[in-house]
Amino acid sequence: MTDDPARYPELKNRSFSGALRIFGPGAIIASVTVAIEKFRLAAILWVGGGGLALLWGLDKDPVVIVTPAALVGSSLTCGLWCFAIMWSDRVHTPKALRMGAKLKIALLISGIFLTFIPMVGITKYVQGFF
Repeated sequence: MTDDPARYPELKNRSFSGALRIFGPGAIIASVTVAIEKFRLAAILWVGGGGLALLWGLDKDPVVIVTPAALVGSSLTCGLWCFAIMWSDRVHTPKALRMGAKLKIALLISGIFLTFIPMVGITKYVQGFF
């Protein structure tokens, strides 16, 4: 099942050619238009193929490879996201639509837990190398 590129007008000629204008060798390549299906396939092959090559090519346990990314990219980031939601609620939301006290307390507890517990895990992970 392929998506209709017309559904994603913001991706048409912006993501791929915009990246080429920044990182590409010249303006000739930057003017190339790529269909979303080809771009999606290229991205999946690049990321998926690279990940499989790393997992199959290294003699380490995959858990050792994924642990730092899991600690930083999931738990720690979720905790920081909780604080960003609290800030955004206060700054950008009209007073009538803001979170209630119970939800703010629950979000604060979640933010503290999801920020500091991964820091303990990251510290233990780094100490394992010394």
